[in-house]
Amino acid sequence: MGRICGVNRLGVIVVFCCLMVPSFSLGGFSNLLFLAAGEGSVRGVWLLVRLHVADPNYPQQRTGFVPLHVASFWGYHRIVELLLRAGAHVDVSGGIDRMTPLHFAAGQGRAGVVRTLLDAGATVDSISNYGQTPLHQAAFEGHGDVVRQLLCAGARRDSADKEGRTPQRLAAMNGHDDVVQLLSGAERISRCVAAIRSDGGGGCAVIAGGTLMNEKTPLLRFPSRLGRGRPSSPLATSGLR
Repeated sequence: MGRICGVNRLGVIVVFCCLMVPSFSLGGFSNLLFLAAGEGSVRGVWLLVRLHVADPNYPQQRTGFVPLHVASFWGYHRIVELLLRAGAHVDVSGGIDRMTPLHFAAGQGRAGVVRTLLDAGATVDSISNYGQTPLHQAAFEGHGDVVRQLLCAGARRDSADKEGRTPQRLAAMNGHDDVVQLLSGAERISRCVAAIRSDGGGGCAVIAGGTLMNEKTPLLRFPSRLGRGRPSSPLATSGLR
């Protein structure tokens, strides 16, 4: 966005509309909010939500998307936070695919935005019209860091879309071998084995029946050759993000 004497041009437009066009419609301001979010204009978004003249949940007529969709797609973390604080619905679905902001953030590999959306209560296994979850999107594009985030948040790795494809299969189709290994659980299990060998069976989060263990999950016993017959202790998921 251009700037006029150091001031964001969109901010000037908003102020002009407020002062000179009092009857400017809610839809008009909300379309400006969509534009500001798509352009990454933090000041523009802040001004619109601060003045309470734009609805963050107002869908764009042509696409059905809301500002949170486009900000999540482009990875504009600060704008995502502003919109959520302004009352944007974290699980809103839009477009013909009925995808959520988490779908977009996951598919684009926006790890920071993914974390913010999950912390705001986003449904980790939200399903699009094609039966795909955010994990499908991240796996298809090969974003291993986002795949880890979603798995640690409880995403189902065995969820199949309308064509019967799981996230692991989509990753394999695109040659993302590291993501295939991650989704199979092999990567985290190998880390656990290494930790057990190094600390004599001390804390490690493991995969049991496809689920990441936590403090409430029963401990898993390893063969004596790995853990000398002792159960491993659960470990917080730090390092296994």
